[in-house]
Amino acid sequence: MIQVREYAQLTTDKTACPSLDLAIIKQETFDWLVQLSEKESYGRFITYKRPQYLQLHSYVGYLESPCGEGIEVLPKTGLGLQEPDNSRAVLCKMLSSVLQLSYKEAQSANLNRMNLPIHEWIYYQFLYLLKELVASGLRFDYQRVEEESRFIRGQLDITVQQRQTVGRAHLFHIRHDVYHSNRLENQLIKTALDYVQQHCRSSENWRLANEFSHILDPIASLREPLNSMHKWSDIKILQSYRAIKPWCQLILEKLNPNFQKGEHRGIALLFPMEILFEKYVARCLRRDIKAPWQLTTQASSKHMVNNQKV
Repeated sequence: MIQVREYAQLTTDKTACPSLDLAIIKQETFDWLVQLSEKESYGRFITYKRPQYLQLHSYVGYLESPCGEGIEVLPKTGLGLQEPDNSRAVLCKMLSSVLQLSYKEAQSANLNRMNLPIHEWIYYQFLYLLKELVASGLRFDYQRVEEESRFIRGQLDITVQQRQTVGRAHLFHIRHDVYHSNRLENQLIKTALDYVQQHCRSSENWRLANEFSHILDPIASLREPLNSMHKWSDIKILQSYRAIKPWCQLILEKLNPNFQKGEHRGIALLFPMEILFEKYVARCLRRDIKAPWQLTTQASSKHMVNNQKV
């Protein structure tokens, strides 16, 4: 995995000296990044500097090209040299605060010692919360089933039964409810788990994902989960699901919070650092400010400069 920081340059020049501000990447990764930079829907996260050189903007997070090469972009945490693990810990803390994600600091520290990128941290937090959810018990719901049966159970579908052929007159068309774990929220979690199991590189994450895949095997995955995400219920019996919901949504967006428009192969988990930092500072200030004072971000009622014609 390649580690750089904001505004670093990426090059295919193998004679360059790699550092946190300059990384040597594969030609396939270079071409993929050039294609992304040319699409307006992806924003200006990278600039074509000169032949064989690209420069990142003020985005932090993780990129993985279709050829499997991973690039972790860390925030600048000081004017001098910085430790990647410390920078990753700062980024995790800011993301969890801004996105209002609950996470376990102890598990995050263990993950940092394993030198895993930010997306593996997200996978681990999701799996850890799934472990707690499974331990407390998945919530079931009644599912309507329509089937042919030798016995009447539930309600007989008279309209369909009247059209039954003589050769199948011994079968009954019935409708009944089954108390099953295959409810929408569990289907969304199962779909996110399938994605984690397919894309994780950490042995610990894969072990957990594989273990939970057997537990959630009776639950069906969704083909277009983001279309159903807004239907996630927040009723009282699903209170234990609230912590895992934002992690599930982040994974179902293919770790792609800023690149939702369009489709591409690979992983792109990028956050604009200036917006991330601004929101993080605002949350910290809002937490410390006491009544009757209140914090208003991006207030536009006043102007620093007023240009008037005399």
